Amino acid sequence: MTESEKQEQFMLLLLQLATRRERQIIQDNRQLFLRTMRDLRRLVQRMSPDGEFRSYEWRRLQREAPRVINDFVAGFTETLMPELVALEAPVQEFAQDYADIDETSFVPQTEQQVLENVFIDSNKLPLLAYLIYNGRLAKDLVNKFVRSVDIGLLRGDPTPKIANNVLRLTMRNGKVVPIVNTGSYANIASTQIKNTLDGAVWGQINQNLKIGWREVEPTLWSWNAVLDSKTCPVCQPLHGKIVPKPPTFVSTGFSRTLPPVHPNCRCSILPVLT
Repeated sequence: MTESEKQEQFMLLLLQLATRRERQIIQDNRQLFLRTMRDLRRLVQRMSPDGEFRSYEWRRLQREAPRVINDFVAGFTETLMPELVALEAPVQEFAQDYADIDETSFVPQTEQQVLENVFIDSNKLPLLAYLIYNGRLAKDLVNKFVRSVDIGLLRGDPTPKIANNVLRLTMRNGKVVPIVNTGSYANIASTQIKNTLDGAVWGQINQNLKIGWREVEPTLWSWNAVLDSKTCPVCQPLHGKIVPKPPTFVSTGFSRTLPPVHPNCRCSILPVLT
């Protein structure tokens, strides 16, 4: 097996591991997410059905949104952190197997260390700044929710329509079923949560690859991306680039020398061993 084939196989192994974890976390949080969206929908429905007075009502009601969203982020974080910690052992083991290290050793981390040391986007903000009370994720979700309702009010949409643009409900077989329509606030929130999750999982993977290779001293390092239909035009040209030291990588347009280059970046730096 050539070096490039070994790297490709290794990246696919990481992708499979990441995908399994992400699907499990999404499944574990689905009901919590839908309850949160329904709570936000109920918040909107407390406005009058129509009329200009709704703007004053909304100023009062929107103050309740941060509590609802912070409660969701807290629940999401509670589910996410054990899954991230559980990634440590297999990723470090994969890294050491890749480097043919005979006597493998595992370096455990606490949830607090993961929160402080894992970065999930090119801004290099740690998970701590994203997930803990009133962090980046909650603030972004609140701002997008308020903006979604504000736009409906500016258009003069009736309150039921604005509520449906948060989360649509329909009847199926005598049961009320939530529908996450494209362009709805629920869809926008779901995408942002998925992006945060992707970043957290790949950030944890890259953190533990470095730990697994702490005793490896190669003279060359290679940039590796997962090559598929989702590979972006920034990372694809970097795939296979080899440098003597990881910090000497250059990412055109993003001023990033190491992954992540952007949200949802699925790149890793691998040692060249042959």
